[in-house]
Amino acid sequence: MCAILRFVGEALFPAPQNAVGVPPGASGKGYFGRRLVLARLVWKTHTEVVPGVVLWREQGRVCVEWEPRPGAPKRLTWLLAEDVRPRLRYGGREDDAT
Repeated sequence: MCAILRFVGEALFPAPQNAVGVPPGASGKGYFGRRLVLARLVWKTHTEVVPGVVLWREQGRVCVEWEPRPGAPKRLTWLLAEDVRPRLRYGGREDDAT
């Protein structure tokens, strides 16, 4: 199951500031497949948009698998659906969340 923080060896990686917890009472039935997306991650000093893969979606929250840098261990983070998009658009109306 997705977790906000993930251990790799002895290292503990901080979660982005916009990470949310696993939805309360998550059924595990919200499996979404492996859809490529762009995830907005908010850190203390900056905001970045990273490529990722949606694994689960439940109750307005999305579990995204992403890499902090190429070749680094993959991380799993629950984000609000509004922080996850299938594409990046400039101008016009906003895309619907995944």
